[in-house]
Amino acid sequence: MVAGLLAALVPLLFVGADPIRPWTVRPALLRALLALVCVAVLIADVSYGIQFGDPYGDLRNTVTRPTMLNYLTSITIGALIPYLFASFAGRKEWGFAIGILALSVSFYPVVLNKTVLLIPLWLPLLFLLYSRFEPRIATILAFVIPLLIGMGAFLLLLPMSPNLALYPLGTVNLRLVGVPILALDQYADFFTHNPTTHFCQISIVRRFFGCMYGELGPTIGAVYRNGNFNASFLATEGIASVGLLLAPVSAFVCGSILSLGTIASRRLDARFIAVSSGLGVQLIMNVPLSTALLSNGLGVLFLLWWLTPAQEKAVKPTEANADQPPFSSGPQHLIAEHAHSGQMKVG
Repeated sequence: MVAGLLAALVPLLFVGADPIRPWTVRPALLRALLALVCVAVLIADVSYGIQFGDPYGDLRNTVTRPTMLNYLTSITIGALIPYLFASFAGRKEWGFAIGILALSVSFYPVVLNKTVLLIPLWLPLLFLLYSRFEPRIATILAFVIPLLIGMGAFLLLLPMSPNLALYPLGTVNLRLVGVPILALDQYADFFTHNPTTHFCQISIVRRFFGCMYGELGPTIGAVYRNGNFNASFLATEGIASVGLLLAPVSAFVCGSILSLGTIASRRLDARFIAVSSGLGVQLIMNVPLSTALLSNGLGVLFLLWWLTPAQEKAVKPTEANADQPPFSSGPQHLIAEHAHSGQMKVG
């Protein structure tokens, strides 16, 4: 799958077009509208009921909500909240930034997802790293620091409670690195011995053409008996859909789609891009691209980037880097930051 990964990176690294912005939205108005949407979605969710309990249990399935509301909830958590926090924190409007983090935690009784509980830690960490270091170093640190924290917590808790020690290791280290790698291995093995899906796992394709498989996560989990988890586009739109031989071609197409985010984010501050895509990158690593774009808000985030006026570099990490051009990227962590210039501040 090295060839598939490289094929996906090619359009992300070398697409350098500037976005055509026939019009932009006033930043203050956009922030106000998005904040109102977040509150409205939370109120609608709460009206159907809430649950408190173990995020690994079955309680999350006890409250039924309309499908469209579930989509809006996922988009709000995955795109709107990170975008708003990045906007408010970048303008040093700390009261609003803290309020957005508090709003994100308020979604926990709705979705019972541990990721929601980590948002108030993860987004400020990204903001701090990209404020203090140049983007390439900040990207490396944003990957390494959580792994060190997870391993440190595991070693600290292991003598006291082995079962408790597994929580930080599983939540951070395995989810960040182990699960995506394991998914690639299992999908490669399964679809080497079974027919490919020809993209029938995508809902709209399944609706018109049917599919010999159910949901891929439970299908793979039932065979290998080590959990039911989603997988990235390298495994789903790649290996599962077209097989190992053609997976690089599919990966290139997926990378070309993701490059739309790179184009939309041109002339935006690297810190703003990194923080606002803080959850989007995790989605790319753990769910199919079609799901990340349509159901979890990555496509909405690209649209918001496109509507955001160009920005100037907010913080100079070091005087040594003062003469270097600012960096921006599409999805943060997925590609190396690439140079760009000609920025102006958000109003």
